[in-house]
Amino acid sequence: QATFYFKNGMSDLDNRIKALLDVLEVGKLGFGLLDDDRQVVELHCYKRVDPKNPRVEVLIRKASI
Repeated sequence: QATFYFKNGMSDLDNRIKALLDVLEVGKLGFGLLDDDRQVVELHCYKRVDPKNPRVEVLIRKASI
């Protein structure tokens, strides 16, 4: 689950989702939480506005498949 808090409502959510998945992957710029974003089997994303504190909050759970 990812909740994106933007300065205003004009930001594009789908581009931010891809960037977030890239950051979570193993690699030069990633944190190494995912070997590949193909591992993601379910994704819930929310767009909110918080002009004083833009951020992204991420909750990751292990899939039970």
